[in-house]
Amino acid sequence: MYTRLMKKIKKPILVFEVIIAIILAVTVLLSIPSLFEYIRLIVTGSKEVSYAIFSEFLKHVLMLIVGLEMIVMILTRSHNSILTLVLFVIARKMLVYADSMVDIFVGTLAIAVIFLVLRYLAGNEKFLATYDNTFSAAIPVEKVRREFGFKLPEDNTNTLGGFIYQLSKENNLQVKEGLTLEYGDYEFTIVNCNDGVIERILIEEKQSNKPTSCD
Repeated sequence: MYTRLMKKIKKPILVFEVIIAIILAVTVLLSIPSLFEYIRLIVTGSKEVSYAIFSEFLKHVLMLIVGLEMIVMILTRSHNSILTLVLFVIARKMLVYADSMVDIFVGTLAIAVIFLVLRYLAGNEKFLATYDNTFSAAIPVEKVRREFGFKLPEDNTNTLGGFIYQLSKENNLQVKEGLTLEYGDYEFTIVNCNDGVIERILIEEKQSNKPTSCD
């Protein structure tokens, strides 16, 4: 019941997210002509005026970049896109608003943390699986079974994505983002799918198998 309700709620949310992404894209496009006006004022103005206008120009450009990265984040829902968005927000804060060495140091430290996360955690399957139970479609089924304890078929050659393709074929269902399939005690949801190619899969225990608390 709960799972079906969440699926019904998720669909309109996805539609609204796409609408918001389209609005953002249109707004970014409409804002581009303003950049040329800034350039004209920088070229024709005095040194003092040009400096102030260039600062506003940077704010404008970086805000457009943040808008574009937000669109990517909404559409892809990937960890990398979220971290990249945060990175540009921090960069904008540093370039435009940093007034002291403390601001610059804190901003640099924050950027270093983002790079460390991108380098060592964003691509770490074990970390991502622990964080949100999602797995790369390219991971072998045997590895998911051995390292994460899921009771899946003992097929050392089949990837998780291939296993989901096989399940969808057996159930006569089209592979698409949001598709949920069942096997044994688990539900498999395709969370990322690009042109029919599965990229990430969410694995959850069926609601009926989850322990319930007693009052």
